[in-house]
Amino acid sequence: MKRILADKLLSALLALYLVLCLLDHSLPSNSLALLEPRIYVSLVALLAASRALDLSGAVSRLAVSMLVKRQGRLDASTILLLVVGSGLISMIITNDAALFVFIPLVASFERILRLNLAWLYVLIALSVNVTSMMSPIGNPQNLYLWQYYGLSIHQFVLTLLPYTILSITLLLSYTLLMYSRLLAHRSNSSLDILPPPIKTEWKLALASLLSISALFVASHYGLQYLAFVLTIALISSADPRALKSLDLGLLAIFGLFFIDFGEISKLLAPYIRVPDSAVGLIALAVGLSQVISNVPATIMLAHLVQPKKWWALALGTNIGGTLLLTGSLVNLIVTRLSRLKANTYHKYAVPYSLALLLTLLCTTYLKTH
Repeated sequence: MKRILADKLLSALLALYLVLCLLDHSLPSNSLALLEPRIYVSLVALLAASRALDLSGAVSRLAVSMLVKRQGRLDASTILLLVVGSGLISMIITNDAALFVFIPLVASFERILRLNLAWLYVLIALSVNVTSMMSPIGNPQNLYLWQYYGLSIHQFVLTLLPYTILSITLLLSYTLLMYSRLLAHRSNSSLDILPPPIKTEWKLALASLLSISALFVASHYGLQYLAFVLTIALISSADPRALKSLDLGLLAIFGLFFIDFGEISKLLAPYIRVPDSAVGLIALAVGLSQVISNVPATIMLAHLVQPKKWWALALGTNIGGTLLLTGSLVNLIVTRLSRLKANTYHKYAVPYSLALLLTLLCTTYLKTH
């Protein structure tokens, strides 16, 4: 399903590129510049490292061991563990990679206990979206903003930390509410069979973590190409299969995101008025994310937003990813992996997202006035 989704999206982006070429005959010669090569190779390196860490089994082993310590009980603490754990891991291996660790775990609980855990799938999607907000490598839009505006790691993290803490606090409260309403009184909420031990390739896991660390350091000094070469060398030496399993279609999609929406922002720049206020910019970014998804919205608006307002753009596109199904590729991946219907996703996601949006808009208004 993910591949079908990716193929359709890739075809649409290619068609959009051809249309843009007709509107701007200089686009083919300007495509490399719009690709933002330094940012793009960083994204490729990050996706390769994330894929390697996923294949190593280290993250799955950690998640399963945490559940085993709780004797497989699906109580409030286990639910919170899944929600918080998926969010924390998304800060390191990106939000979409974290899904492929935690969605199968939830599916195992659902299958063995014969429960409907649609609400938990949605909570995990919300968690990886909002918790990755404070990490410059937590999701593609953050990586783009971090590199595009030349921000330091501590500047990025410390600026978004208060908003992330607020988002997580609200999410944990919402999680407990969902648990008390939908699961707390169910008698069949513990596992008779614990998940089996996970085989771990520690060499591959170490290569991945070293690659991610190298990316942090190299990006700070403008050495993204060096980090890319080092990542490829480390992962290929640990296990060449990790690179072979990299989704080339996804890499092409992100490349076309950069080119297409960079070009669109250039064409529309004379007609788009970016709000002067941070509150207005957040609202614009949230709204645009619902129409074209948050990664394209980030790329499009970054060309129009002043550097001092980067944090408002980051807030808007990250929050925008939690609202409607179209807001983030993560949401689409979750619904495909868990076979959720769109109305089911919106039933559980929209109340939290609207509460979060209202809270952060009020907080931002008080901060800037």
